[in-house]
Amino acid sequence: MYKIIFAILLISTVFQSCSKETNTVNDPVTVDISKAIYTGTFTSGVHATSGKIYVIKNTDNSYTLQLQDFKTDDGPDVHMYLSTDKNAKDYLDVLAKSKNGTYTITVNQAIDFSKYKFVLAWCESFSVLFGSAELK
Repeated sequence: MYKIIFAILLISTVFQSCSKETNTVNDPVTVDISKAIYTGTFTSGVHATSGKIYVIKNTDNSYTLQLQDFKTDDGPDVHMYLSTDKNAKDYLDVLAKSKNGTYTITVNQAIDFSKYKFVLAWCESFSVLFGSAELK
């Protein structure tokens, strides 16, 4: 009996943690996307995900990631990764809490985009891919 109650509580926790709350921002600071060295379009993983991403190399060798009309479900621990694949086996965590809308992320490190060619909206708590974009 306790196992059944525990299983029901566990399942309800998982479904509630991936609720459809909204965390939306529209950042007035946007970059010139015509200078993008890579672009990608988000596709859904286990949650509906959409939007565009543009990668711009800045003069100081940092990078700006411009998310445009990004949208995914809110979860308990959804990060934005640059990754070598869609399974987050080798990744760089570039944003601790993803949000919906149009905004920029600054990455102050050298990145080999021939290796890190995927952008993932990844739920760390449950190791779940919400959505991804391949940079081309």
